[in-house]
Amino acid sequence: KKLFPAGIQRLAFWEELANAISILVANWVVWRNSAYWANHAVHAEDVMIVRMFALLHCPCSVSYHVVLAVGCWHRGVRDRNTWTRILDMGGVHVCCVAFSWALTHGLAWFV
Repeated sequence: KKLFPAGIQRLAFWEELANAISILVANWVVWRNSAYWANHAVHAEDVMIVRMFALLHCPCSVSYHVVLAVGCWHRGVRDRNTWTRILDMGGVHVCCVAFSWALTHGLAWFV
């Protein structure tokens, strides 16, 4: 039994697909421009920390939103209790620590 009417099911599918694509686009921008940003930054290593962790989190987040999109399309359910959500949320937390470290230039008490 599908929980969403057909129109909402398709909307949820496209919403989750757009989320996954926007994450890929944002990470593509980071990948293409981070070397330039690092060359013009006072603390180039901090730019590279942000780059590494953003790119590390990308497949976790994209996989979560693709799993949601597929679930919406096939079952009409956006089941948020999946192992990919654990990867996504875990990645968000790890990125928060890394970004805090980079933005404060390694001051441990800001992390």
